[in-house]
Amino acid sequence: MGQYPCPVPTSTLKVGDVIVFTPPEQEVEYAHRTVSLSGSAAHPVVMTKGDNNPTRDAWHARLTSDTTPEVIAEVPFVGRVLNALGGGVARAALIAAAGLIICVVGMIWIIRSGRRPRQSGLSDTEDGPAR
Repeated sequence: MGQYPCPVPTSTLKVGDVIVFTPPEQEVEYAHRTVSLSGSAAHPVVMTKGDNNPTRDAWHARLTSDTTPEVIAEVPFVGRVLNALGGGVARAALIAAAGLIICVVGMIWIIRSGRRPRQSGLSDTEDGPAR
């Protein structure tokens, strides 16, 4: 959670890239850093390691798609906070509160910017009818 993957051509992956994939014999996706690539560039076999794990992952995963989601950005510590909350109501409340805060801050920013809607029918240099 807190990571934003973007599909990239599988043939362009390199060691060190963080990719999102489903490991062999697993049902959930992982976002782990590649530590080795072998085989063809189009459909390589990757070895990965989670950044918080002390050792490499046990699996060797073959990437069979022409594109692979690569993590291009992350929001630090969001995953840790959500994991600490466990799940259920506490997690939903935190997500709702964060959304509400973003909406309120956005509304305040819009109101304080002082911009007024442009009146239709007037050019940038006209102030309206002469008096």
